[in-house]
Amino acid sequence: MLVKKVLTCFFALAMMCATVSRAGVLTDPSGDAAPGIYFSYDLLGLSALPVGSDLVVTVPFVTGPLFPAAIPGPSSLLNEALYGYVEFDTDQNPGTGSPSYITSLLAVPTGLGVDYFLDFWMEGSNPGMVGVFNTTSGFVGLAPIVYGPTDVTITTPLAMLGGDDGIVSAGSIIGDYNGPTDYVVPEPASVLLLGLGGVAVALRARKSRKS
Repeated sequence: MLVKKVLTCFFALAMMCATVSRAGVLTDPSGDAAPGIYFSYDLLGLSALPVGSDLVVTVPFVTGPLFPAAIPGPSSLLNEALYGYVEFDTDQNPGTGSPSYITSLLAVPTGLGVDYFLDFWMEGSNPGMVGVFNTTSGFVGLAPIVYGPTDVTITTPLAMLGGDDGIVSAGSIIGDYNGPTDYVVPEPASVLLLGLGGVAVALRARKSRKS
């Protein structure tokens, strides 16, 4: 309850602006992250670009000195491990696919009709791998993730994304074990953010439904 009150006051009405610099690349300002219970992951953007037969996703952060070697994943069993999702609109049509989970959690318009998403939670039981899901048919497979000191990189075969050409619209919501601390979406949005305590419950509920 205390966490929810603090976060509600902290966020009141926050303007989160993400600027599209080119297809598949988003930027996000530093210093706009929520104060996480264990660690406040502050996104700097997101890139999702085709490289050969893969879609290579890079998520950069402002992490400071806490992780001099590498950002910890869920398999580290650390509370400050990185959790979250990356969503893809592979046909770049907001009228198809499923509503963005970011919108469901935070009432943020994203302009995404989500066809696939990456699930960082699954790295807890599959070290070095994240889950790839189709929003209609469910689990597709696992894709490798590399944790660096200031970013993570996920390489997803395009075959897992329905043979897509890799030109996608994307968004991401990330945080620590307690819940999300930042997000990046293709459209600027004004948002009254929810207390992360309640959002954390929703995130873990989503994980439970897939387990």
